[in-house]
This record gives sequence, structure tokens and C-alpha cells, in this order.
Amino acid sequence: MRILLAAIAAAAVVSLPVNGEQPPGEVSAKSKVAMEALNRLKGVDLEKNPALKAAVAKIIESSRGTPEFIEISRTLNLLDGDAEILAIALREGPASGPAVDGIRFVLAHDKDGLVAKQLAAGDAAQTRVLVDLLGTAGEAAAVALLGGVVADPARDAEMRGFAVRALVRSEAGARELIAAIANKKLDAVLLPTATSALRVVPWPEVQAEAAKHLPAAANGGAALSLAELMAMKGDAKRGGEHMSQVSCLACHRIGDAGVDFGPSLSEIGNKLSRDGMFASILEPAASVSHGFDGWQIALKSGATRAGFIVSETATELAIKEPSGMISRIAVADIDKRTAIPGSMMPAGLEQTMTSQQLVDLVEYMMTLKP
Repeated sequence: MRILLAAIAAAAVVSLPVNGEQPPGEVSAKSKVAMEALNRLKGVDLEKNPALKAAVAKIIESSRGTPEFIEISRTLNLLDGDAEILAIALREGPASGPAVDGIRFVLAHDKDGLVAKQLAAGDAAQTRVLVDLLGTAGEAAAVALLGGVVADPARDAEMRGFAVRALVRSEAGARELIAAIANKKLDAVLLPTATSALRVVPWPEVQAEAAKHLPAAANGGAALSLAELMAMKGDAKRGGEHMSQVSCLACHRIGDAGVDFGPSLSEIGNKLSRDGMFASILEPAASVSHGFDGWQIALKSGATRAGFIVSETATELAIKEPSGMISRIAVADIDKRTAIPGSMMPAGLEQTMTSQQLVDLVEYMMTLKP
């Protein structure tokens, strides 16, 4: 079988384009065939097969500058391409699965502190992309780096606030932020951002812990009854303006805006009645849409992933994380999987706004129709 795979890899690279013969960031179909062969060559001793080693070297060279270079580096555990991987990841951004995998790969063996140096030396735009990537990666090393950005008084408040929002994308990051608040170590200027971010995390236990340390909600926590809310008049325009402030677009899409994680809201006004809309916000766990059952995946490395399982085979599990990215995890790397009770949409969303803002928001959502 390995001889056959070697032949496939060698054949695939015979006419591979070299650098400059295809657009940056793109890889030919033949390159993809060769990469699939590489994925099946794990454990093969290339030193004992010079022809295959040469073929693999050509695949690596042809993939430079592309997301596929990240996949090849991970597959073959190549540790000398970190700078190039980081450059590709910064170019592709957090919406790219390979880019996030690349950051995770580099962080796993980054003894020279390459990512930390980039975080310190990059311009504002690059730093923002890197912070976004670290938030999506969610590894312990990523959380530590983000915590450093949040705590750095030399950075501007906007960047530190952006790091706060990136930090709460992982359970470990959210817990670190809660600890900073509880121990009075979070800069007061960042507390409003941290408060709004922590109120909508998808982990019930974390949300409950956060509630012990957060300031009072906008409406004092005194939610009106459904009947009282239904009797109020809303303003759809104001509701639309308030949409982004309550983090709906952090998990849902409306048209081309937002994150593809939870159910799309583009036509929600045609699917729910007004009272049903209020109920879905006030009690999200009462009705979980098919395919949106949450799972927490603990890895043997100590890292965790949370989200919706989109596919699973005997060897690989694919999970859509709150960032909207699909992570592919080797079953052999999984330590434990736990069902997240209820809905991954956080309860208590109404506590982040006044009753009038909630009514305005529902009024706007009722206008979202085909």
C-alpha cells in the first residue's frame, strides 16, 4: 500500500506548477491530489525512499505561500516553516481554517516566541488580525498571549477591548477574564466590554460564574413578563441599530453580515411569531433547532473545542466552533466529549439591555423576511 501511495505522490508532482505559475494563495488540482497522498503517508520513512523524498520536497516547494503549505507542515510535522506559516495565517485571517490550524501548530512548539514577537512588533492592522486568530485558536498559549494584550497599559484601549472579546471565545479565556475581574486586576476602562462579552458566552457554568462578579445589568435585572413586553410598542429602526451591540451577529448571520454559527436570522421574521421571538430570547433552551446541539470536546493535549458536530467518521470529527470555523479533530486525540445542556445561545440576553431595547430588537427581527 505504501508503495502505491508513493507512486501516487510521485505522479502527482510530475507536472506541479512551481512558484509564480499560479495565483498566490491558490493550489492546482494536482497539488491537492498530492496533498491527499501526503496525508496518507504519515509514518513513512522518507529517508529510505529517495524518490519519494524528492517528490515530497517538490510538493512542499510548490505549496509555499498558500494555505496548503500549513496543512503539509502539520501533516509532516515540519518545524522550520513557522515564519512562513505565520505570514500565511495573517494574510488569510481567522475565517480560514488552515490559518487557525497554523497558529495552533506554531504555538504548540514556539520556543522562540515567534507569535509573541509578531504581536509586539506588528502594525495595528496585523495585530488585530493576529488577536482575532488567537481568539479563534483558543489554546492555552493563545489565551496567555491575549491576556498579556488585555493587561498591557501601553496598548490603546480599542486594541485591548478587541483582545477582551477575542479572549471570551474560549472557555479558558473567559475564565481567565472572570478571574481578572474577581481579583480587581482588569482595568476599569475595559470592564464594560468584558461585561457585555461575558454575559453572552455559550457555557452555562461560565456564565453563572461571571454573573457573580459582573456589575448590575442595564435594566437592573428586573425583566418584564412576556405579557408586558407584548403590550409595548417597538421601533424597528432603533432595534436594527441595537442588533450589533447585543452580539447577535457574533453567532448568527443576517444576509452577508455576521457569523455562520447559530441558525440564520435572515428570514426569522417569517418563521416566528412576535411572542415566539420573545420566547426564543427569554428561554433559548426551551427549543433547540435540529443540528444545533452543543458539544464540548476535551483533547488529550488539554485544549478544548466547543460547538456543533457537523460530521464524524471512525477517524475524524468535524465541529463548528462559535467563530463559524469548522475544526477537524482526529478521534485518537479526543479525551472526552460532553453534551452541553440546553442551547448554546446564552440565557439572560435580556439582562444586557433595557426592556425597551429588547422590544425594539424584536420589532426589527420581525422585519427580517424573504
